[in-house]
Amino acid sequence: PGGFPDYPKYSIWENEYVMTANVNTPDIFAMNRADMLAGVATTAQQFSQANFGTIGFQASTPVSLNGTTLPPSGQPALLMRMRDDAWAGSASDALEMWELDIDWVTPGNSSLSQVQTLVTAPHETELCGYTSFSCIPQPSGSNALDPLRELLMNRIHYRNFGTHESIVTAHVTDVNGSDLAGIRWYELRRTGGTGGTWSIYQQGTYSPDSDHRWMPSIGISASGAIGLAYSVSSGTTFPSL
Repeated sequence: PGGFPDYPKYSIWENEYVMTANVNTPDIFAMNRADMLAGVATTAQQFSQANFGTIGFQASTPVSLNGTTLPPSGQPALLMRMRDDAWAGSASDALEMWELDIDWVTPGNSSLSQVQTLVTAPHETELCGYTSFSCIPQPSGSNALDPLRELLMNRIHYRNFGTHESIVTAHVTDVNGSDLAGIRWYELRRTGGTGGTWSIYQQGTYSPDSDHRWMPSIGISASGAIGLAYSVSSGTTFPSL
């Protein structure tokens, strides 16, 4: 309610489907997975996060299950968002980890809470300013493209390897301070189940030449291999995958 659910993104967790959207505030919706699979009447639950200043477009990104090994017992659904220390209300360049703990029997027991803040290597979201939709060049003097600077890109992937759990995620960053878009990627790990804490196991920035790379999508296989896809464009390279 109260606005158009712009930029919806979906994930699968054990007991719910989670949707995030850019509405009046960064809004989060949980839908009863068991009921939807059974095709019976059901309900949804809605939550909101506070806005950052500086940027206009705001949404978190849900974390989605992969593989056949489920998360540790009692692990709520996970969501993440990135932040830049240049934004009003942000103290650091960081990844935020949120838990969406849903009680379908007694909705009043449900909660959304930030459980960790993981400080990252420095990154910069100032790509042609903080609110412009026109930044990434393409040939022939065509309109420049939206950098989508504010978001962890769809999808964020989770796998439980038994010895550890992993999450991979990625976003765009200005790699040279002059609006050259490159990819910042991360693998998070946790050991010890819900009694452990998430940490950044590895991170890197991919920008091998003068082409712009942005809108990444990252995944992790059952063997732990990480794959990264992205859009690329420049004044001489047509927009491509």
